[in-house]
Amino acid sequence: MQVIDYLEGIHDPQRTEYGNIRHKLIDSIVLALTATLCGYEDYQEMEEWKRLKLDFFKGFLELPQGIPDESAGIALLKCRRSGKTGLRT
Repeated sequence: MQVIDYLEGIHDPQRTEYGNIRHKLIDSIVLALTATLCGYEDYQEMEEWKRLKLDFFKGFLELPQGIPDESAGIALLKCRRSGKTGLRT
């Protein structure tokens, strides 16, 4: 099983409960994870790096609205902290 297959099992409340379809949760998680693994520590660094690697990420992510910005990352963290994101059972 690939990491992306596992991550696709995470429930995305933004899409189901709030109707926000601008960015897919799987795209945001993969982007944040890869940026973190590459040593980027803040949103500005991560966003710049993700934009430089956009063509690479488009090879396996949908990115319907392009690269999620800093506000999308903050919203993702708030959603996670509230307990509204979790693996489907």
